[in-house]
Amino acid sequence: VNKGELEADFIKKLVEESLTAELAAEQAAIEAKEAQKAEEAKRKEEERLNREKVKMAEKILSGEAKVSEMPIEYYGDPVKKYVASRCEKFNITVPSDYTAVE
Repeated sequence: VNKGELEADFIKKLVEESLTAELAAEQAAIEAKEAQKAEEAKRKEEERLNREKVKMAEKILSGEAKVSEMPIEYYGDPVKKYVASRCEKFNITVPSDYTAVE
């Protein structure tokens, strides 16, 4: 093996390691951005639900409605979720319209 081949192999390995590190960093940035978006969506949903709770409380406190007479209200657009690791552990098949969470 001559010196030129060793240098070429070294450079090739260095470039491969560098690209691998860049790809890993890029993937981590993408995952962080996705997690941030998911957290923001969760926060907005919690705010929306809290507004609904406040409206119901205002009706009760103002005397406009009695708890015993209020209809049961359901969330109109639920997101069905499941814990993927638990379902896998117990071999549970989850319907396709459910979202995996951890």
